[in-house]
Amino acid sequence: MVKYSNLLLAVLLATMLLFSCKGPKPEQAGEEAEMAAEPEPVYDLAALARVLDGCSYVENFKQGVATIRKDGKRYYIDKMGRFVDPVPQEEEPDQQAMEALLAPYEYHGEFSEGLCWISLDSEIGFINEQGEQVIPCQYEWAVEHSPCDFHEGVCPVMTVPERELFSYIDKTGQLAFPGYFSTESDFSEGLAGVRQFFLDGDEVTGTQPGYIDHTGKMILLLEENDHGFPFHDGVAKVSNWLDNTAWFIDKSGNKLFDLDLERFYRSEDNCFSEGLCAIVDREGRWGFLDKTGRSTFDAQ
Repeated sequence: MVKYSNLLLAVLLATMLLFSCKGPKPEQAGEEAEMAAEPEPVYDLAALARVLDGCSYVENFKQGVATIRKDGKRYYIDKMGRFVDPVPQEEEPDQQAMEALLAPYEYHGEFSEGLCWISLDSEIGFINEQGEQVIPCQYEWAVEHSPCDFHEGVCPVMTVPERELFSYIDKTGQLAFPGYFSTESDFSEGLAGVRQFFLDGDEVTGTQPGYIDHTGKMILLLEENDHGFPFHDGVAKVSNWLDNTAWFIDKSGNKLFDLDLERFYRSEDNCFSEGLCAIVDREGRWGFLDKTGRSTFDAQ
């Protein structure tokens, strides 16, 4: 009987010991969960402000690294304001081979998505990287009004020269979708900022600025005098040239914040990359904006 009681007591003690070691106490578990749920900072505006002081040029972040120029030298920083090594660059194409392909043409662009526009007798066509003319020269010269480069598989070409209106073609030279536009921006992240024109014969019956998708459908409507820039990092800048305002929107068309044009220059380079946008103020100082409109200038 005594042996049985001692055995029962030993089992009971072992069980209590097992449960006492089975994990942290409830309050400890709560603290650990809270620490795990707390996100690590992805950038430090105050630290970036300190390292950018006195910079003469700043580029957007790419693969977590931004190039800056300071005291006549080039440096590389991360989003926490620390100096780092440069990101390895992609191998450049053979420039001499490219120049040889383009030598027969007086005017040409640069290769984009495997194609390059060329001009013969003031008409635009496209060659591939083997020098073959895959889209004949048939479109009126329009380079001053459009980059004529392929982005996301399509390119704007002039289809109504008398009104300088464009349509989009694919890489076979076929019409990608119907519609006439004055191009505002290339396709980026599935959308392009345009002004669509509605025609009845030769007469323009109306226009609509906004963003179209790859079917030509107007996804986001803008106001009459608005100009939509390309989307980058899920954000695009919109400007109204009439009242001299600018702001940033997301891909649902929601305004994120206004760009203070009394403080910052408006530029086509005002675009986001990896959560931040390199910007210069009217005093010539460089910094970054985040997607809430906070800046390194305010974090100093």
